[in-house]
Amino acid sequence: MTKIAIHGFGRIGRTALRIALETESFVPVAISDIKDPGTLAALFEVDTNYGRWREEVRADGAALSSAAVASRTSMHPQRYRTGVRSPST
Repeated sequence: MTKIAIHGFGRIGRTALRIALETESFVPVAISDIKDPGTLAALFEVDTNYGRWREEVRADGAALSSAAVASRTSMHPQRYRTGVRSPST
């Protein structure tokens, strides 16, 4: 299955993670954002458009425990090695 790193956990990033977890269409391996993991967990758990996530979501160190996805907070996501390569352009 394809592994995806989500760079930016705003409306689109959170929706992409929901789709990945609900349809198993890809494996989310990392999330990078400038917010702390606790804020990211809260934003994912209670979404104003899509409603509450079916499980409790909390920041567990650097991971969102419900999603079991490594969450990294940085303005420079290219510093993290996720094992996922970007497609050549």
